[in-house]
Amino acid sequence: MSGLRLELSIATHFLRRGCSLIWPEFSDQSSGKPSFDLLVEDLGTDGLEIECKSVSNDKGRRIDGETVAELALLVKQQMPFANDLTQGLAVVVTVPDRLPRHATERKALLKAIARQVMMGESGVLQDGTHVDLRDFEANVAAQLNERDPALRQVLEAVTQTKNVPTLVIGKRGHGALVVAFQSARSDTFLNEVFDTVADAAKRQLSGRRAGLVVVGLEAIDAAALKSLAQHDHAASNDPSALRLYVSRLLNRADLSHLVGASFGSKGNLIDGAQALTTDGSSYNFFKEESPFWHPAIGNAFS
Repeated sequence: MSGLRLELSIATHFLRRGCSLIWPEFSDQSSGKPSFDLLVEDLGTDGLEIECKSVSNDKGRRIDGETVAELALLVKQQMPFANDLTQGLAVVVTVPDRLPRHATERKALLKAIARQVMMGESGVLQDGTHVDLRDFEANVAAQLNERDPALRQVLEAVTQTKNVPTLVIGKRGHGALVVAFQSARSDTFLNEVFDTVADAAKRQLSGRRAGLVVVGLEAIDAAALKSLAQHDHAASNDPSALRLYVSRLLNRADLSHLVGASFGSKGNLIDGAQALTTDGSSYNFFKEESPFWHPAIGNAFS
């Protein structure tokens, strides 16, 4: 969800509980250093400061969807044979680190990829980019419809990749060229997320009262986040990466005022009887040993 939508949904949550809210940017409290989004002034001992952060699907990615979308025209120009395919052809491009930034370099890379594809075999380019070719059946190609919610699953099956930016080119009902772009280096999603959260807790919260950071995860749906929480709550399971990162964050000595972090999934807005709500889920973490903690804070999220 967008930052504004996330902030408004959190504000709605507390208003429906009868809490009193202050937007510091619209009050005389905006003159100081803190720049948090909301103050729930009647919660706990001295109120609760809240900072909201919306995290996109491309956060921490070495190759993001927007960059790949910019390559679509180049791919079509360099691989015009895509419209003549009668079968499905998947091309998985694995670059050593990131895609080139400059147009001339991108064009040169796409030309080299196209030459490898026209050779009809997988190979490694001079810059170390791997180009892997995989055929798939025509009936699968005919199913590739951008309006189909199951498209992502089909693309991942034919490319044997997971959650990477992918282009589909060809004539509907005929063959299709599927080009997936990925990096040989791991993405740093959680590192980027928690760097953002820690920075917000340190710079945007005042440190004088209890503070909480709310993170909207656009890449995770309600079922996935709920499943993650259930996994962590089972005593026999090892803690998830999310839980480990949160634990390190909340145990930082310089963030004693941070009493918790709340993670929300993407969700659809629902027109309720009294207000707009969302069908997303949340996974909350609290630090009850903080000197700023108050039980009312935990109760407000139950």
